[in-house]
Amino acid sequence: MYEQKGNSRKLFLGVTEMLSLRSTFSGLIFFFGLQVSTLAAPVFFVSSPSTNSVDWSNSVSGFTINSNVDFEGVPIGAFNPTQYLMSDGVTITTTGAASAIQFGAGPAQTSTGGAIPGEGLHPASNFLFQDRGANILTISFANPVAGAGFFTIDKFGGAGFGANTLTAFSGQDGTGTNLGSAAGLLNNFQQNNLYFLGVSDTSSTIGSIVWEYSNSQFSGDTYGFDNIVFASTATAVPELDANGAPLALTLALGFLVLFADRRKRTREGTV
Repeated sequence: MYEQKGNSRKLFLGVTEMLSLRSTFSGLIFFFGLQVSTLAAPVFFVSSPSTNSVDWSNSVSGFTINSNVDFEGVPIGAFNPTQYLMSDGVTITTTGAASAIQFGAGPAQTSTGGAIPGEGLHPASNFLFQDRGANILTISFANPVAGAGFFTIDKFGGAGFGANTLTAFSGQDGTGTNLGSAAGLLNNFQQNNLYFLGVSDTSSTIGSIVWEYSNSQFSGDTYGFDNIVFASTATAVPELDANGAPLALTLALGFLVLFADRRKRTREGTV
């Protein structure tokens, strides 16, 4: 009879231990599930011409925004696509027509009918000038980022012409997975007004962004680029405990210690 009761107790403790183990690991899985960002589709910021850049900045508030790519200090004249590769991990290429670094408020073309102010006038400074024709701007990142964007200067547009599209890719130079795209506004931003286009993806999968612009009905458009920004994934650091260790790891280790102690006391018959 005593042996039967002992076996029953062992069976009960075994089941209790399995349930405790299951509960512990379920808790760990649930906890770490809360720590991992859910993958989501990119969010584009192209439709609010007066607040696009602010809205974009708010969307990546948990990351550090790199705003070094402003073309200041870059020699006037032909632009080197890898000018910012070593310093900031950014490569900038254009196709379709010649581009060069200029100084000023912008191209200042005179087709101002129906123009809107966007985010205001571009202050006189260095900018990347883009000549007439259908063009593609590609901005690539050495490491995937959580968001990226740029300002156009003096972009012409209107209903039926000036089509432009911003697309995000997982790889550099417009390669890899197409993460999504959005059509830019057709509005006229002359003379020298700023229009920001951006995208954010806090799962940090953006390897490059590509902007395609066509204004062939009017023999093209001259415009500019300035103040390219991106959100670095390096700033998304884990929350730390009082000793400077990652809080998630500290709590996980705490779970494991409690489980080990409970298992030991169960085997010794002290529970």
